[in-house]
Amino acid sequence: MLTDKFGVAPADTTLRIIYGANTQQNVSVGIGQLNKVFENLMEFPNTTNAVGAAFNAVKDSLEPSNDEIISNNTLEPTTEEMKYRAYACHAAQNRAVTKNDYEAFCYKMPPNLGSIKRVTVFNDPSGTNRRLALYVLSENNNGEFITTNSTIKKNLKFWLQKNKMLNDGIDIFDAKIINFSISYEAVIDPTLNSLSVLADVDSRLRGLFSVKRYIGENIYKNEIYTTINKTIGVVDTVVVNIKIENGVDYSPLSIDIEHLLSKDGSYINTPKNCVLELKFLDRDIKGMAV
Repeated sequence: MLTDKFGVAPADTTLRIIYGANTQQNVSVGIGQLNKVFENLMEFPNTTNAVGAAFNAVKDSLEPSNDEIISNNTLEPTTEEMKYRAYACHAAQNRAVTKNDYEAFCYKMPPNLGSIKRVTVFNDPSGTNRRLALYVLSENNNGEFITTNSTIKKNLKFWLQKNKMLNDGIDIFDAKIINFSISYEAVIDPTLNSLSVLADVDSRLRGLFSVKRYIGENIYKNEIYTTINKTIGVVDTVVVNIKIENGVDYSPLSIDIEHLLSKDGSYINTPKNCVLELKFLDRDIKGMAV
């Protein structure tokens, strides 16, 4: 018998498959990268001599593969993230009623069901009768946002069933990732080495954006100006520009930065189902001394 799951399989036979489970370290696997069999232990109970071309063909037909990214939240939450989650869990009191309650239970999902890095909850504008829209994101081993695979989303929906309000319906969607870069121009103290000062500025900005933003969280340019101006050797910040990045290595989502800027240009107004991510801290921050 031929199937699309197990290659050549015997008819009218129960297959017992033993597989191992990852720890919480190094669990992200790209599409199609789960493709090697390290040990193949097959038993053929109806025969005492499992040798020959037919038996070898069955054994050789075992080919694992993954159609989706296998991901988990592999990085430890920061102190601020822990404070946010602890406060939300305390307020939830083992039931999910408010937006914060649902977010708290999403973060509390047992590790064996998978985990998510960011979640936000809104009333589903396309739904009726208390339907809720959950937007979620996961994280890979490099600390970069990725879409949450369908298995984790199914597990999350199952996990929420026991604590949600009876009349609440739940739909889970992928939040959109918007990658951006920063360029700036600053006046540097002429008595100091400008390259060294710019390196310090870049380091401080990497620290600012190393903590992942929440879904729908705005970016205020004043944060960036303050970070630059507080660096020793910087006299003043002339200009800060934020550019949307897409294409190779970035999110494919293309959007004009002018559509996100506030009327006074002081902050980036992030759509409620999107998250802003400075993906490559080493190359997406560029400074110039003037």
